[in-house]
Order: sequence, then structure tokens, then C-alpha cells
Amino acid sequence: MDIWNKITSFEFWLQIIESIKDLGPVAPIFLTFIESLIPALPLIMIVSFNVSIYGTWLGYIYSWIGSFIGSVLVFSIFRLVVKKHLVPFIQKHQKLNQLANYISVKGYNVLFLLTCLPFTPSSLINIVYGLSDIDSNFFIPTIALSKAIMIGYLAFFGYSLSQILKNPVWIILSIISMIILYFISKKLSKRHLGE
Repeated sequence: MDIWNKITSFEFWLQIIESIKDLGPVAPIFLTFIESLIPALPLIMIVSFNVSIYGTWLGYIYSWIGSFIGSVLVFSIFRLVVKKHLVPFIQKHQKLNQLANYISVKGYNVLFLLTCLPFTPSSLINIVYGLSDIDSNFFIPTIALSKAIMIGYLAFFGYSLSQILKNPVWIILSIISMIILYFISKKLSKRHLGE
């Protein structure tokens, strides 16, 4: 419980970024990469920090690279290593089998949309698609583009935090749009991922 409280605190991430910011692009890329592996980490906070420390454009680019590489890695691990061991288990369980079949048939239509939304559990998406039969030649470019949109929105949110003292309207608009995207993400995740 102490570890959970620590990694979800603002001060923890501030200390991490301050201690590794001299590493150049390695630090922000690594932070967003790790978020793909550990879903509990707050991506919005990481991207906001990246934008505030490295500037809007570099923070955005570094965050996108790390998130994209992490997503492809998780997808690849589950596709190439885990899937062959889990197929018999999935086939025995009706709900899991239905989800796998649904993703394999309709997954092409929902992957882009789900990944664009900032509150959709990206690690779960990567795992589910890694276990499905969806073509990796479709998954990789789709993830690249949808992550670019999602990280762009989070970078905008991070930028608006830095502008709050100059113009509070930025943060109000960002919070309203974030709340709307949150509810859309939850609804779509429940419909398509059973979340």
C-alpha cells in the first residue's frame, strides 16, 4: 500500500523527473515507456511533466516515442510468447473466447478509437490485441497514429496547466474536455473490452 501511495503521488514523479532530466531524451521516453508496462502509473502526469520540463513539442515527441515503443513491446510479448500458452485456457472459458473472437473480427474498427482516448487502459488494449488474431501489420501503424493523437491531447493538457496563471480559461476547458473523454473512454472500454 505504501508503494502504491508513493508511485501515485505528485512529489514522487517530481523527484524522479528532477533526478533524471539531465539524461536528455532518455528520461521522458523511459517514463512513458514504463507506463505501458505498469498501468497504475499516471500517464497524464508523466506527459504533463515531460511537457513542462522539455517544452510542448519535445515533451510531446518524447512521450509519444516512449508510449509507442512500450505498446508495441507489450503487444509483441503477448503475441509471440504468452499467446501460445494461453490459447487452451481462453478456449475453455466462454467469455474469454467470445472476447478473443470479437476482437479478431471487429477489433479493426475499435482499436484506433479506444487508443485515442486517454482514459482507456492502454496496457489492457495491448494485451488483448496481443492475444487476438489481429494482424500486427495493422496494429503497429494504428497504435502509432492513435497514440500520437492521445499523447497530443495530454500534452495540450500539460501545456494548459503551465498557462493557468496567464489565462485560467485554458485549465477550465482542459478539465471539461478531460471529464467528457473520461466518460467516453469508460463507456467504450466497457462495451468493447468488458472493463
